Amino acid sequence: MACRENKAHQDSISVVPTASVRAHGRDSACIRPVVNHRSSQSEGDQILQLSIPVHDRAEARRFYVDGLGCGPGREFPGWCDVWFYGMQITLHKRPDKVLTDEQRGVRHFGITLGTDEVDRLVDRVHKHDVRWLAPLSTDYAGTSAEQRKGKILDPSGNAIEIKAYIDREASFAAVGRPSG
Repeated sequence: MACRENKAHQDSISVVPTASVRAHGRDSACIRPVVNHRSSQSEGDQILQLSIPVHDRAEARRFYVDGLGCGPGREFPGWCDVWFYGMQITLHKRPDKVLTDEQRGVRHFGITLGTDEVDRLVDRVHKHDVRWLAPLSTDYAGTSAEQRKGKILDPSGNAIEIKAYIDREASFAAVGRPSG
């Protein structure tokens, strides 16, 4: 018997050899792998998780998986997970909770990568219909605090910052964090 659910949840799933299998929803004929994105972590390690509201769950999932290269996670009718650089983001279909541009203000989340990784991610983003809130720019050029950053918006207007510190250790020390 085939799964009666939308097959979109099966796209781009990579399964590690030790992944378990479980039925989802009410359809016991649909078996899907539980993806182990923490294979290098021990059971006691924490996972940072963020839940955000979206207008359309399927559209948001496509944006994060196809546009940003996130790994797909669990998927249910009102929400789904994606893996954003080791962070679990839960996308809730809650259009009434999506912030307007004015309400959003400075609220955003993001990732700090190496400069080559930022270039690859920006190249990937440019291949998709992505709105830039702030184009990629360089701050503090020529100093130990030099950084490249830009902000994009997901289809619901959630802001995502993409950043690279030229001297990562100096940037941590500048804000009082211990280096090393």
